[in-house]
Amino acid sequence: MDIRPIWWNPFLTHSAVLLDVNAEGFKIEFVEPLHLDKTFRIGITIPLTPFGITNPRSLSAKGTLKWFDSKTRRAGGVFDELKPKQQAVLVQVINELLSMRGA
Repeated sequence: MDIRPIWWNPFLTHSAVLLDVNAEGFKIEFVEPLHLDKTFRIGITIPLTPFGITNPRSLSAKGTLKWFDSKTRRAGGVFDELKPKQQAVLVQVINELLSMRGA
């Protein structure tokens, strides 16, 4: 997944792994070391094909990081103002994760 510290800037992007997600927020681990403020707004793009979702191919949303641990490169945050279509896709992702855990 891609994280943009300046949500509108597609050229400033950090790669991260999605560790957990729910209707309110997410937990991620950045691939490369970096230093961030603990609280700031970000742009998030989650590829959906790993979850078996092909339309749309990704979920783009805005969020706010609530915590960041520079030693583990892990962070957690909340989604900001998801639109109904974004919420519906997020529910699909959560349902797919739940079915994977139950398998």
